[in-house]
Amino acid sequence: WLSDLVPARVRPTFMARRMQVGTAVALISALGTGYLIDAYPTLEMYCAILIVASICGVLDVGLFVSVKEPPGDAIKRKLAPESAAPLQGFFTSLREPLRDSKVRVFLVYLSLLLISYGSVGPFLWLHMKDVLLYDNVVMGLVLNVLPLLAIVASSRYWGEAVKQYGNKPIMRLGTFGLIFMPLVWFTPLQEMPPLLGAVLFISGLLFCALEIVNQNLITGISPHIPRSTIVALVSIC
Repeated sequence: WLSDLVPARVRPTFMARRMQVGTAVALISALGTGYLIDAYPTLEMYCAILIVASICGVLDVGLFVSVKEPPGDAIKRKLAPESAAPLQGFFTSLREPLRDSKVRVFLVYLSLLLISYGSVGPFLWLHMKDVLLYDNVVMGLVLNVLPLLAIVASSRYWGEAVKQYGNKPIMRLGTFGLIFMPLVWFTPLQEMPPLLGAVLFISGLLFCALEIVNQNLITGISPHIPRSTIVALVSIC
């Protein structure tokens, strides 16, 4: 749906701006929620935060009511059912993009990337807490706040870079840079919070580049394949 609403010529810039705004809001809400929980650690405060989050979720869905549906297969099928192709089954539709080598390679790449994210994240938090003996404030600042600030600060420029140079060069740069980030945890830098924070800030910059490229590829890697099918495959991976 997003790729139907946003023209391809401005999609990287839009994705970057979307990530920038979303990350800024997430950063503010995370800091605000953490402060409230530390200042008022009561059941009522937890309930109030959950209620506000639920209301925001409902409003988020409600905002799409006013967005006009772009022309798509569903509308064409409704207006001219005799000229529309018959609907395929769910698993049958998933096989179609897997016949495309570009989609298969991209799915393998995404799977490996998500495995690396999922394995490193829990290790870093436990390592800082149990081995390096950092307090919660330092861990939150280094692991969460600084990477998010990097995303807010750089997403606009990465969007322009993707628009100018294409997806592959930015993907290579981001992936190659992130490969070496875990090596920092084998050096004395891990015991110096300012330098460790600088490294994780750089990690946030590279992560931002990869996310913008991934979102751009999901919406345009194979124009002849229904985008909803590709999004479903990416979600399954």
